[in-house]
Amino acid sequence: MVRMVKHHIPVHFVFTELWRDSDPVTAVFIHTKIRDGFDAYAEVGQHTWVSEQWARQQRPATPQEYAPLMAELQRMGYAVEVSPSLAPVGWVRVTEY
Repeated sequence: MVRMVKHHIPVHFVFTELWRDSDPVTAVFIHTKIRDGFDAYAEVGQHTWVSEQWARQQRPATPQEYAPLMAELQRMGYAVEVSPSLAPVGWVRVTEY
């Protein structure tokens, strides 16, 4: 029997005016602090890194704004837990199915 493991990932969605030709929302994976920033995911560039300073300068995305990106992450196997802030969590909860 094959077991699927889903990682519950705390994500803070931010909105930026920089991406004019595509989805302006970036998912910031706040559990992965790398140097002075975070692992992130955006339609432009897919997986990437963003500085903490840049992420803090963006406004939080509304549920309506981040819904398409959240759905894409869920299709990829992420169990997204929306975080209202960039507060580092430092953990990943794992669920086996």
